[in-house]
Amino acid sequence: YIAEIKFVCLAMTDEYIRRHIDEITAHGSDIEKRLDDSFCTKDMLLLENRKYREGFLQAGERVELIDGEYAETVNRIVEELPHNV
Repeated sequence: YIAEIKFVCLAMTDEYIRRHIDEITAHGSDIEKRLDDSFCTKDMLLLENRKYREGFLQAGERVELIDGEYAETVNRIVEELPHNV
């Protein structure tokens, strides 16, 4: 099954981050349960997001940009993947 695993980098456009900064930071610790999220600023998110986006592109990996609705972008990507049943 390992050969069937596909890597997709989900990255946000700068504009998406600017429009949704409050939502992004509100969910910042959903998985990690961080107690202090004060380091997470808009400028830091913009910088880190660009760094990862550019790095994966340079490595030849698939990068999908989220600019509209997050869920719609994820659903579209899932639908494009081959489904082996």
